[in-house]
Amino acid sequence: MIDEVASGSDEPVADAYASWDGAYVLGALSAAERREYERHLADCTGCRLAVADLAGVPGLLQRVEPAVALALIEPVAAEPEPEAAPVPSNLLPQLVSGTRARRRRNVALALAGAAAAAVVAVLVAVPATLAVHDHGAPTAVVAEHTMNPVVPTPVSASFRVIAADGGSRIDMTCSYAKSETAYSWRGSLWVVGVDGTESRVADWTALPGTTMSPSGTVALAPDKIKSVQVRSAATNQVVLSSNL
Repeated sequence: MIDEVASGSDEPVADAYASWDGAYVLGALSAAERREYERHLADCTGCRLAVADLAGVPGLLQRVEPAVALALIEPVAAEPEPEAAPVPSNLLPQLVSGTRARRRRNVALALAGAAAAAVVAVLVAVPATLAVHDHGAPTAVVAEHTMNPVVPTPVSASFRVIAADGGSRIDMTCSYAKSETAYSWRGSLWVVGVDGTESRVADWTALPGTTMSPSGTVALAPDKIKSVQVRSAATNQVVLSSNL
């Protein structure tokens, strides 16, 4: 994105963080880079909107088989070797800075390409699956609930449990309260079985004032599900929960 204008010039200045959104949403930044980017998000509306646009991608990627996702990532071409030149005194700092920038750019480009291809794969595969298995049958909504907060939280959610091929599909709507303080929150959708088994169904990143729609499937039949939970992806703390 472009968010500044150089002093005394009409030429815009490129945001140094413009290519970080994909790597941030997909968890490819280091801990230090993540903190740096989140400080930037507090002051940059454009980057916050870019992150919000990509927030649903991790949930979509959950639906893609690992082998398919890996096959979609094209190797990043190696950069040509520079011609030999006298070694400047500030070579080491420049190499460190350049290597980090190239790593962020290459990771972001590779992951963004894979994410885009995976989203297309999901959009193609899901209708095909419905055509093979549903044969025009109506969706069987087994349960529909509003979730209850387990700890104080600005997050609210509701969900539906739908019978699907011997298992269950969980469709959730998760909303985040508006705030004057910028923050980002990584959530995860979990299903707990009556036998105590726990299944992680979807992950996403959200910003204030946004509404997400994570969805995923589990092998458990609806009558084998005890509860549905929203947890913090960072700490695994249960934030919202509802029994069936």
